[in-house]
Amino acid sequence: VSGDAVALCLSWGGQRAVLTHAVLAGNVSGGGGLGGAIRNVNGSLTMYDARVTGNTATAGGGIYNNDAAFINNSLVDNNSAAASGGGIDTTGAGSTLTLANVTISSNLAGNAGGGLLNGKTAVLQNVTIANNTANRGGGLGVGRIGVLAAL
Repeated sequence: VSGDAVALCLSWGGQRAVLTHAVLAGNVSGGGGLGGAIRNVNGSLTMYDARVTGNTATAGGGIYNNDAAFINNSLVDNNSAAASGGGIDTTGAGSTLTLANVTISSNLAGNAGGGLLNGKTAVLQNVTIANNTANRGGGLGVGRIGVLAAL
């Protein structure tokens, strides 16, 4: 899925999306947008065997998560955010992020969290974070109220 808008937006209560074997590439969230490819602000995202690549936003160049997200066996690469979370930004009040067997690489953020910015709760199992760039936290940025568990 590619284009000049967010590819997937979960913004109404209780929405659920399950993506398998998907490629979300080249999407742009304009106008101060959140999530170049995926914007999850009020739903549940599950993603298996997917790739999120070459997307752009203000925050969450690849994925912006403000609720619940589980990502398994996937690649998040070559995304950019003007502010934070070049690959993934998960900073909402009730957000949880679980990553298993995921590679986050070659993403760029203008401010914090080149690969991943975590401001709430994130669990990482067998995750590679490499070659990302930001002014603060090139690979991983953890906000002042963020909880991170690496298994």
